[in-house]
Amino acid sequence: MTLILQLLRRGFGAVFPGAAEKDPAFRAEIDRLSVRALWTIGWINLVVPVVAVLFHSITELVEPQGRRGLWSLTVFPFVGLLAMSIAKWPWGRSHARALALLWALFSGVILTGSELYAAPQPNLALMASSLHIVLVLLVTVVATPAKPWQILLLAAGLNGANFGLAHLAAERGYIPGVSLHLYAGLDLIALLCTGLAALNYQRVLETYRSHRSEMEAQSRLLVSDNAAALGKFAATLSHQLNSPLGVLESAIDSLEKVSKRRGGVDDVRLQGLAEDLFRNARGAAGQLEEAVRRMQRFTNLDRAEAHPVDLEQLLRDVTSMVEPDVKDRVRIDLQCERLPKVTLRPQQMSAVFAKLLQNAVQASDPDSTVELRATCSNGAVEVRVSDQGRGLDAAAQRELFEPAFHVRDGKVVGGHWGLFTARQAVREQGGDIAVRSEPGKGSEVVVTLPRDGADSH
Repeated sequence: MTLILQLLRRGFGAVFPGAAEKDPAFRAEIDRLSVRALWTIGWINLVVPVVAVLFHSITELVEPQGRRGLWSLTVFPFVGLLAMSIAKWPWGRSHARALALLWALFSGVILTGSELYAAPQPNLALMASSLHIVLVLLVTVVATPAKPWQILLLAAGLNGANFGLAHLAAERGYIPGVSLHLYAGLDLIALLCTGLAALNYQRVLETYRSHRSEMEAQSRLLVSDNAAALGKFAATLSHQLNSPLGVLESAIDSLEKVSKRRGGVDDVRLQGLAEDLFRNARGAAGQLEEAVRRMQRFTNLDRAEAHPVDLEQLLRDVTSMVEPDVKDRVRIDLQCERLPKVTLRPQQMSAVFAKLLQNAVQASDPDSTVELRATCSNGAVEVRVSDQGRGLDAAAQRELFEPAFHVRDGKVVGGHWGLFTARQAVREQGGDIAVRSEPGKGSEVVVTLPRDGADSH
């Protein structure tokens, strides 16, 4: 009994796979495949009837049967052109699967009616109309990423239409009669097509998941490689700066000692100038020393492991790295509450926050402000990057983290890969990233990270 219940549960889940399309990216893939299916059905409606009329005309010359009703096939090319035209419209693209199923139902009914009411051999008309239904079902199953229950409903509609039209045709003398045994066979074919649809839908889902897993693995590798390369560069640069910085500080100290030992400069103005020079030199050396310390903080942790990190200091370091390149365009306003330690990979997250700041700067108008806020609440740390730019509509927000390729100036270029890798890096730290935006009101990117049990500093 338990085995039977398990089989029934699995069968129900296969026929009604409702949860899969809650993933917006998978739903977008279904829409893409459905548009292709609508184009395929359009081409079939356009080409096959023309070929059928041609073949029947040639056959009629060799073996005349007085075939009637070929005129009904001429409607399909126009229906095919209409289907392909609708596939170009935004509304048609967003409802492509439903339209493809409706087109299949329409095609099956027209083919059934033309066969039952205009067949040259009435004894074979019912069998021929049933064959048309089978062909329509198979084409729909193969071409359309339909859910199994949708194919089952389509089959029920086609079989019901065939049964009703056959009874009318029999009453009016177009065919000898109707055999229920034939419909028992059609019901079996409907179940088989439903099973094929379940296999096809599962194949589409597994292909999507495999593709996503591969992309995520490539993204993790890309983020890791970029972070490692950036860390190596920072370590090398900090090492190279340390040596001349030490020489510079030593030279300043020596000059100051020599100047004092010789009694300084007699001229008050020259003495003031010398003090200014020493002060400026020490200030420059201090700035270089701070830059070196910042790069050392960036590289002194193991690249492969996550560690408790002072997030406020990390954000200040990232801001200091980005700010010199953008200060002539926008102002970066950094505000942090007292934050707890957060366990993360500092190199990866530094790259993430730098990317978000750069995106906000690019989206901002000149002389505006990009805000970087960090707060802690409800057991999580939130980092918000806000701009005052053009904003994004709902469609653009849905595609923001979906990587894609585009052709621009004859070259294939990537799109949204930076944000895609940023989201992957954040999720690897146990957090998430979201976008809030309205057209004309700017955008806000919210990075949520789990806080550690460490005390606030």
